[in-house]
Amino acid sequence: DNCLPDMDKLEDYMNATSHHDRSALMAASKYGHAEYLEFLIDYAKKKDINLRINAVDNDCQSAVMFCCIGGHDKALEVLIKASADVNLNDNNTSLYIEIHHLLMEHQVLFFRDQDISYSSHKRLAESIGLVKPHPAYNTVENFPEISILESTADSPSKIECWHSDMTYSNKPPLGTVLRSRIIPEVGGDTLWSSMTAAFNGLSSNMQEMLKGLSAVHDFSHGFQETLSQPEGRKRLKLAIKENPPVTHPVINIHPITKKFGIYVNELFTTKITNLPKSESDYLLNFLFNHIKTPEFTCRFNWSKNAVVIWDNRSTQH
Repeated sequence: DNCLPDMDKLEDYMNATSHHDRSALMAASKYGHAEYLEFLIDYAKKKDINLRINAVDNDCQSAVMFCCIGGHDKALEVLIKASADVNLNDNNTSLYIEIHHLLMEHQVLFFRDQDISYSSHKRLAESIGLVKPHPAYNTVENFPEISILESTADSPSKIECWHSDMTYSNKPPLGTVLRSRIIPEVGGDTLWSSMTAAFNGLSSNMQEMLKGLSAVHDFSHGFQETLSQPEGRKRLKLAIKENPPVTHPVINIHPITKKFGIYVNELFTTKITNLPKSESDYLLNFLFNHIKTPEFTCRFNWSKNAVVIWDNRSTQH
């Protein structure tokens, strides 16, 4: 108890020692002071202090551990509530910075119960990078940056293989922000695979060989089923013209984390350049199967108004 200030003097204490926010969080959790935790969290919000209270942060994990070890159920409830208290509708610069930080660390982020507006959806995406419209999908009225993905009995999804988004373009988007509106009662899960983990799972000899190779990515190859349908080629004529085949390294280097990752995918990659077709096919098929290794993946069960953000430079889905 002597580790904590009097409740009556908390604000003066916090004003004098705001740099001790992490220590305060740990102490309140260790000794089960739910009332102190509630004040600490509310004060941090009021003063825009970033306590980094979220479900994947080390501080929160340590605090939760203290609560569990000490049997402090009420304090634990306070922490859980705080970790879930994220509203992506907020135009919150510190939140956007935190999301970007976590995205670089974890590659894919999941948020539930986020009934965000189209404006908030666009703003969230713009906080990560330049928004790039998709040439093949219908879009939201007045928001051409937001594509509509639908899968119905009459028009089921035609893309059911692993890929990173839009690698057929010369400058593929760095990430994607996907929000669920209508979901099936059963099924419809999405899996993500870490391309850095997949690269690290290769032998050093294979890694070095792949680093010197490049591969072709082709829009028409990825949308061949749509193009084979009546009017399909006519509907995507402009997209085909604006997206000729491009070449990317087989192994990319993430511009921020500097980590290596596999950058070929079953949907858009057609061949490895400067290799005979038999060798190219063999290597690509090996890599397409390798990235599916369960240890590299995670699975998300969708709920209404869930938002998922992922890094296209280091994941496939």
